[in-house]
Amino acid sequence: MPELPEGWDWARLDHIQSHDKYAVKAGPFGSALKKEFYVQDGYKIYGQEQVIRNDSDYGDYFIDEHKYEELASCAVKPFDVLISLVGTIGKVLVLPKTARPGIINPRLVKISLNLNCYRANFFKAYFESGFLRSLYANESQGTAMDILNLGMIQRLPYPLCSVAEQDKILEVIEARLSEADQLDQTITTALQQAEALRQSILKKAFSDQLVPQDPNDEPASELLARIRAERLAPQGNLVVRRKGGRS
Repeated sequence: MPELPEGWDWARLDHIQSHDKYAVKAGPFGSALKKEFYVQDGYKIYGQEQVIRNDSDYGDYFIDEHKYEELASCAVKPFDVLISLVGTIGKVLVLPKTARPGIINPRLVKISLNLNCYRANFFKAYFESGFLRSLYANESQGTAMDILNLGMIQRLPYPLCSVAEQDKILEVIEARLSEADQLDQTITTALQQAEALRQSILKKAFSDQLVPQDPNDEPASELLARIRAERLAPQGNLVVRRKGGRS
């Protein structure tokens, strides 16, 4: 493991999770959450589509209160961390304060952190980092598709530092992401301007505005006619000689 800054330490998940009974929980078995249990409205079902889009409001799958109470161990609350387990693995969604009550589906793990010592967004930034991906990549390979599971997540190391340092790191990350967004917008605008300039040049070229016109220049229509005529013109008389040398 790499050396950490002074005052930091490596921790296990059970050191940074909350003390709730179901602070760390994988989604229910598929048989416990079939589509036949879905209703028009009620308690939201959170799945990979929300995590991959980083949008807790996306989707419209719900269960009624009876099913919600039956699967209460998989229930989520604001600031819980949801992790994608299959296919697009390792993506993280931090549920906002306004998140609807609901449960996770079988393709997710939910983690309730001890927010007094570990920021949810700090966990997300670390979990989605290339460094951590390299640690669980070997275990997730060798199957038909990439897979994470709860045991792997619990075995991973997590850097532990003060909340003040976590907040400062998140502030720097946000600033860098904002700069990247501005750069992306600048590049997009420059490409749009380049395309507009190209169209303007072509328009001027086809309307005799690109260079000064010489009235003595041969018109394009006459040039084309001359080219066609030259192609159709005979290439000279062919002389065929007989074997005796007479033509």
